[in-house]
Amino acid sequence: MHCDLVKEIMMAIDFAKEFGFKLCIVGGSDSWIIADILKQNNVSVILGEPHSLPNSDDDDVDQPYKTGAALQKAGVLFTICQDAGDGF
Repeated sequence: MHCDLVKEIMMAIDFAKEFGFKLCIVGGSDSWIIADILKQNNVSVILGEPHSLPNSDDDDVDQPYKTGAALQKAGVLFTICQDAGDGF
């Protein structure tokens, strides 16, 4: 599912649980915030646009570069895709 914000990702997790399918988040800008929840629910992430600015003004300007490290530290399976918004 294409999601970036925490609320969207949480809704996707609930949806996947309800219908019993394996979930992969595409985009996942805010996935670092709930990395432990993603790990608990065996959700993988395809990070998009690593060279973009963060979603929130409160986030560090280099947060898109740190997101992968946060997911790795939590044990979440992830990859980085430059063109996550095109052609998926």
